[in-house]
Amino acid sequence: MRNTREVRRELGEKHDRIQQLLDVPESTRSAAQRDELDRLDAEVTAAVKELRRVERQGEREDYLNAPATRRVHEPVRGSDDERPATVWRNVKTGEEVRNLTPRESVRAAVDGHEDADLSVGRYLQGLVTGNWSQAPKEQRLLQVGTFTSGGALVPAPLDSMLIDLARSRSVVIAMGAGTIPMESATLDVACVRGDPTAQWMGGDEVRTAGITESQGTFGRLQFQSQTVAILERISIELFEDAMNGPQVLEEQIGKALGLAIDKAVLYGIEGRDGLRQWSTNDATNSINEVTPSTNGDQVTSFAKFISGVQKCLEGNFPGEPEQLGLVWAPRTWSTVNALVEGANQQPLRGPDWFQAMKKMTSTQISITETQGNSSVASTAFVGDWSQVVLGIRTNPVIELSRQAGDAFSRLHVMLRIYARVDFQVFHPKFLCRIPGLIP
Repeated sequence: MRNTREVRRELGEKHDRIQQLLDVPESTRSAAQRDELDRLDAEVTAAVKELRRVERQGEREDYLNAPATRRVHEPVRGSDDERPATVWRNVKTGEEVRNLTPRESVRAAVDGHEDADLSVGRYLQGLVTGNWSQAPKEQRLLQVGTFTSGGALVPAPLDSMLIDLARSRSVVIAMGAGTIPMESATLDVACVRGDPTAQWMGGDEVRTAGITESQGTFGRLQFQSQTVAILERISIELFEDAMNGPQVLEEQIGKALGLAIDKAVLYGIEGRDGLRQWSTNDATNSINEVTPSTNGDQVTSFAKFISGVQKCLEGNFPGEPEQLGLVWAPRTWSTVNALVEGANQQPLRGPDWFQAMKKMTSTQISITETQGNSSVASTAFVGDWSQVVLGIRTNPVIELSRQAGDAFSRLHVMLRIYARVDFQVFHPKFLCRIPGLIP
């Protein structure tokens, strides 16, 4: 993809040429000049659309590269991330249950306020080194655990910030998946499985037949907390000497947990199918699928992605195609962007809605799936990602110890992190998997 400078330079050149042609009196313009004006007008329109798309992509990259502690609060212009959170009420406790959008912070939702200056990394550094000069706010949170006894727990509100670190590095979240903070190990929510049928009545007052009864169907989705954990060792010297140690540690934690979330949503965890297999034995509640050829399909056009979007629209997605999002493997991205056409081998351009669609790659998408006699197949996923909702148990745990294992003798600190997460798909027909893509 070209950058904004390249597109703006092309626009400038085309505008200059258009002005030269317009300076020629219309009565004396040749047929070739008139044709060139028409062509340039179409090219300028396409370049303006490309510029807007490049600018949106740049904003998304800025969003992902921003400091993790504030990244989840900044909506991306032109996306649907600015939609308001859905608020339900727990019928048992009467308390609100919020389905947070990607821009909303779990920390703010759970604790009711937010201090962007707090840092999990600085807290851990201060805990290990005993030097709190760079972390006075974090030191005031030191309430539980002592390092001399062999371990320490990280207190609230930093535990909620850990959730936001993970969310900030998740492609699924960046695409629009929601988040529900869970106050207990399970959470039940209702979903619509099928709609009733509306019926028009005759205009006369005497109706020989009444309204035909049709039954809407409802179901229950239950979030059941599953545990995801990290165990690693870090040298004490890193905590003591590295100026950017806290930032590096935060990014590492967020990336590891974010990748784990993406892997679970796309391919599943024990007891829960991912989108790749979501309810394959239940046609009514499964997400859509573009049926692959027996031994897979080489990507030579945009046909597979158009078919995937078609299935979402046939599932009554209430929006435009460009409002859907596409997640694919880096290999698939490369294949599509390398497509060319014509004798001049010009890049093959997709439909305008496809060009405008939000697209992201994920290294968690396999490129070694089996499709017939092929073992190098991959799957792409397209749809309304707000229908994917994560349930994240509040109060995840970060533990540090100098005595666990052989950490003491090796001047290491053992870091253990675990969180409890689950996910559900609210409206599966707004999503579609496209399996069997081969190079």
